[in-house]
Amino acid sequence: MISINPMWTTFPALHDELVQVEKVIQDNIQLRNKQIEAALVELTSGGGKLVRPAFLLLFSVFGSKRDVTQLTKSAAAMEILHLATLIHDDVIDDSPLRRGVPTIHTHYGQRNAIYAGDYLFTIYFELINETARNREDVHLNALLMRRILLGELDQMRFDFKTGMTLKDYLREIDGKTAALFQLSCEFGARLTDAPQQIQKTARRIGHNIGMAFQILDDILDYTKSADEILKPAGEDLRSETYSVPLLFAARNYPELPQLLQAPMTEAHVNELVQLVAEYGVPDAKQLANDYTQKALQQIETLPDSGNKAILKDITAALLARSF
Repeated sequence: MISINPMWTTFPALHDELVQVEKVIQDNIQLRNKQIEAALVELTSGGGKLVRPAFLLLFSVFGSKRDVTQLTKSAAAMEILHLATLIHDDVIDDSPLRRGVPTIHTHYGQRNAIYAGDYLFTIYFELINETARNREDVHLNALLMRRILLGELDQMRFDFKTGMTLKDYLREIDGKTAALFQLSCEFGARLTDAPQQIQKTARRIGHNIGMAFQILDDILDYTKSADEILKPAGEDLRSETYSVPLLFAARNYPELPQLLQAPMTEAHVNELVQLVAEYGVPDAKQLANDYTQKALQQIETLPDSGNKAILKDITAALLARSF
């Protein structure tokens, strides 16, 4: 039985297409190691929002050549690429939980988790190879994947001893998160031969949505409990990871950088979470809202269609989400 996040029930046609996307994802995970296969299937069906596939499908209506089978495979490829990066992120951050369940490396070790993530990359490439219409489609995916990996590597350049600027952070999440949103939106328009101007607009919309999405994710790490976000709260502090709430808090509370040098005991993490929530989260929320408003203004320039209204609803809802 395929089930997806209930957030999509408001949009029945999109919901039905996303069910098919989830089926493609699960059908393509076939391993002789059944334990790892089961862990990957659980990850795909464990509460993921399927936001990136949804944007690909939504932008596909602005073109004239809509092949649902090809679009479903392409949308599945976007989610599989996302899942691969999540598995690798969990290894790097030594995260114990993902979507409320133990991470793959916690159960099966880092080596198996890394190979599992690499295996998902191969599925992504296979699906793109099946759906790309020309070399330019493949090249677009390769370029955006390069940006994603560079964004991940940028994150590893900084810890609480080396420091980070807001410019560094924005460059990092542009690659780490916004690039895949940008690819999903642009590729959806591109695959159906939407006009070049719409493809460019889709690219900009995807960038702004992705930036807002990551900023809010970073905010939730300081404002929600582990039960609400299905992973340990304050995890960025434990892994010495900078994010924009912390950067704003350090600007607004000058004593904070010195506090970051102390051992990250549970009591100290809890103290820092409260400080960041007070001194950094309000400015971070404003920044996320700024990116969302840019996206909404750009969506308004798209041709009128039912999907235009859905795009506005989903973009606004993502800013208000609590998970």
